[in-house]
Amino acid sequence: MSSYDNVVGGKLKLKGKALSVDPSLKKKKKKKNKVENCVGMSLEISEINEGGGEADEAGEGTPTPKEPIGDFRTDAEKRYDEQVMKVEENRIKKAAKLTHRDKVKQYNEYLTALSEHYDIPKVGPG
Repeated sequence: MSSYDNVVGGKLKLKGKALSVDPSLKKKKKKKNKVENCVGMSLEISEINEGGGEADEAGEGTPTPKEPIGDFRTDAEKRYDEQVMKVEENRIKKAAKLTHRDKVKQYNEYLTALSEHYDIPKVGPG
């Protein structure tokens, strides 16, 4: 008798669905509405081309795609977005104001102000 008599043979069985190794079987991609996007873009391009160069010079015509058509946010959402922008601007200004040397100096001051947790406190007289 050998020491390998109790070994179970065969392939390793894993829980769940087996993964296919066959490269011809690929995961299905979700369909996007490319037709609607293409039709919308072609309509905008055709409207711009029909307007000619005169409408662009006068400032009239169809709005450019970058301009918002309508703002459907509530007043609270608008105020929230404004507040987020202000906070972000202040954070960026504060970060840009300090140089690397100033940041290191400020960090060292912070570290010196911390209590040293590894110090043995003195107890009793002596």
